[in-house]
Amino acid sequence: MERCNLALAGQDGFEEIDAAPHVPALPILIFRDGLRRSIRTLAIIDTGFDMGLLLSREARDMLMIAGGPDRHESLRAGAVEIPCEVFKLRVKILDRWYPTEGYSPLFPGYENLLGREITNQLNLCLRGPEKRLYAATRVEQRSSKR
Repeated sequence: MERCNLALAGQDGFEEIDAAPHVPALPILIFRDGLRRSIRTLAIIDTGFDMGLLLSREARDMLMIAGGPDRHESLRAGAVEIPCEVFKLRVKILDRWYPTEGYSPLFPGYENLLGREITNQLNLCLRGPEKRLYAATRVEQRSSKR
């Protein structure tokens, strides 16, 4: 069995986003070909969202500077279909870029959500009572030559 070799890479407090108190969120950078700069924003960690990133209306509007969506698709939330614009993106979390797709619902009222496609690649520790989120990265083991 492999030993757990992780080192603390970052820590953040829970955020208050749109009057929702104490939600675990990470600062992220979003980049799309055609943009001059990355978009800096917060994304709520949502393990119930299967895809990579759900985009708020504000993030979507900034992405539109580089052109329209790459395609349209509907997301299913139970029995409800949510029509979305889909953008091919790269998202930076901590020190690593992740290729993903961002889904922007055609109807406003959504926050940026970081889904399982990305969170399953992260080492996160959520400490609700402390209202803290910790992120870790793998530490390379040194080979011991004797």
